[in-house]
Amino acid sequence: KIGKPMTNFELPNENEKLINTNQYRGSVLLIDFWASWCAPCREQIPKVKKLYEKYKNKNFKILTISLDKSKEKWVSALEKENMLWDNVLESRDFSSPIVKEYEIISIPSSFLIDANGIIVGNDMTITELDDYLSKNLK
Repeated sequence: KIGKPMTNFELPNENEKLINTNQYRGSVLLIDFWASWCAPCREQIPKVKKLYEKYKNKNFKILTISLDKSKEKWVSALEKENMLWDNVLESRDFSSPIVKEYEIISIPSSFLIDANGIIVGNDMTITELDDYLSKNLK
């Protein structure tokens, strides 16, 4: 997928408002697939939060896509983890067309999208993300 345009999609946030990925054009975007029941996903949230705090005022956005089947468990995890970026729910989990399009076979799984909508990274470490953002965001 690296070097290819991101596939656009639209999913509901915790307030049922549809979030469309077109709204992130012009920003560097981290798309992160996760779920409330995924321990490795939950473990990386504090590190992602630090990265978000460091770059959120430099045109860096995050969109997390939960593969939870239960909206209640997802919303509870959002509140507990205090995830202050955009969050959407894909309740069809691994059978979702979006998950299939992005070839997600396990979570956490993430994609870094540049300001032109091109995928520039997949499952990067926090250090790799930080390096990319420090070099590419003004």
